[in-house]
Amino acid sequence: MVIDRIMGKGDLEGGIATPEGLTPPFQGAVLCHPHPALGGNMENPVIMALARSLDGAGIATIRFNFRGVGDSQGTFSQGTEE
Repeated sequence: MVIDRIMGKGDLEGGIATPEGLTPPFQGAVLCHPHPALGGNMENPVIMALARSLDGAGIATIRFNFRGVGDSQGTFSQGTEE
């Protein structure tokens, strides 16, 4: 799923999960994966465990891959444009 086209730098791959049986508005959290240079991505086991736990608590989540990771477009710029 493409979640956004940001600042002309291309699409970011991501996922949004909303708790079943709840209607908006509800709480939400943005989950950012470990550093991409160390192999981090939105499918990281810690990120997935957090997403499941928050879902069970009735909290929506959004997780995404940084630029150049997975199907996100662009390249890592050593932090200058991230």
